[in-house]
Amino acid sequence: MHSTYHKEYSARDLYYILIGATHYLESAGMKLDSNEVNKNPKELEDMISMIAIAFAEHRDGPNTTSGYAKNVQGAKNDNGTYDHGLWQINLNDNIYTYLTSKQASNGVNSNIPMFKGKSKSELKDMMYDPFSNAVAAIAIAQLKAGPVKTQGINNWSTVNMIDTSKAFYIEASKDLDTHLAVLDFEKDMYDRLIQESFNYDFTGISPPVNPDTIDVEKLNQDVEVIMGRSDYSNLNMVDKFVAKNILEPVSEAYLKTKPYFEKAFKNIKDTFTENPFDRQQQFNRDVYDR
Repeated sequence: MHSTYHKEYSARDLYYILIGATHYLESAGMKLDSNEVNKNPKELEDMISMIAIAFAEHRDGPNTTSGYAKNVQGAKNDNGTYDHGLWQINLNDNIYTYLTSKQASNGVNSNIPMFKGKSKSELKDMMYDPFSNAVAAIAIAQLKAGPVKTQGINNWSTVNMIDTSKAFYIEASKDLDTHLAVLDFEKDMYDRLIQESFNYDFTGISPPVNPDTIDVEKLNQDVEVIMGRSDYSNLNMVDKFVAKNILEPVSEAYLKTKPYFEKAFKNIKDTFTENPFDRQQQFNRDVYDR
């Protein structure tokens, strides 16, 4: 993934950033709606629309795009303000009070923990962190209060440039469709291999030879010697060296690493038991984290 200060982000980059931001907002208690003006990135068409807005905000012509959004400050607006970051967030008074949970007289707060109580200067700096910018963009896309022209994606002047016939939507869709097709192929192959493992034919395969019977009493005595930190007085010189310098350190390492092996085994087990959709979502989050 790109660093905070990387300047160009493709549809694939924006996809993972939006997934992470969506998860954060839902975890914070925001209910995401999907309709004409409110966009929920968990819906594929809404995801494409949100990416198309970013492309349109950084267009290189009236209806052309390089296929990247830029993490930069926009040109000075007619009213003297500036737009910030990937989704060119304008921190006018209404948007600022909405994002920071300072109740405006004609609005409603968004209750986003990471923005709560931030000064306008602090919030502006946060807008150049791609994740924070995406959180703000989705929150704005969910805004339902006030006149229609300030609800949801109507807060972007480029809203009329993102219908399915425009280059910005087409570019976002093309790039994302290609990437998601690869992910679907990988997921289907993984699921098929798991299913095949359940249907493996063991006919004709000889069972393993039974091992010699373990002397449990002798084993317990050896364990007591090691774990009891014995002075090894009952051992000869060679056995004493082995117990003191090999078996004892190994046993300590085992006790220290056992919880990690158990956790790793649980993760492997969960991978086989959770449903494919959950695995895909976890895969997306892991890629985003990286």
